[in-house]
Amino acid sequence: MGSGMEIVEVDLREAELEDLLVFVFSHRPTGKARGSKEWYWKKDYRLRVDPTRQVVLMTQLFRRSAKLLRTYSETQIEDGFWFLIGPAGSDWFRDQLWNRRVAWHARRNCIASIPHLYTGVFRAPLGTMSQMLWDLLTEDYRFGKRIPKGNRDARRVQLAMLRALEVQLKLPHREAQTAALHGLGHIGMPEARTCIRKFLSRKRLPRSLVSYAEQALTGKLL
Repeated sequence: MGSGMEIVEVDLREAELEDLLVFVFSHRPTGKARGSKEWYWKKDYRLRVDPTRQVVLMTQLFRRSAKLLRTYSETQIEDGFWFLIGPAGSDWFRDQLWNRRVAWHARRNCIASIPHLYTGVFRAPLGTMSQMLWDLLTEDYRFGKRIPKGNRDARRVQLAMLRALEVQLKLPHREAQTAALHGLGHIGMPEARTCIRKFLSRKRLPRSLVSYAEQALTGKLL
């Protein structure tokens, strides 16, 4: 980050869930003025984390988001998830899903917990994050930065994401379905297209949802 910024040292190695919630979500909401920046771009955060601990805490957060985040505003929640899943905090949070030092069962459980967000805080649209979460998680497969062929760990993370997306696509809520289609459209697997085609075989789908699913089949969703 740029020079002259306030440097904030944060040690989350022994953090409890409440510590993570305060650090990630307890910030003044982003203003609507043009050019305003989210809190995590205004300071230079130097975090010390225990990768396994952060994966476990993210799993708990994903599974209980509605209850845990009920005192936060929609903007605080969106900003917080953009930090956790987006580029600003990826080194400490999102990228731990590919960290081989973290036991696979812990990473798999975290990935499997993501659809719970869509029965929680993302049940209804929430800013841009409810639709962009799977886009951000699958982008390295989409752009070829993670090559699952010949890389067993990258492949099993990809497969775990596919299973989570399949579960999410079965949820009855429109936000969950379109977000899952978004991820399936970007994950770069033939199996994902099979999943989308199976979804399209359902009866009485709204025309707009059919159109979105058909676009996901092309992999050209933004």
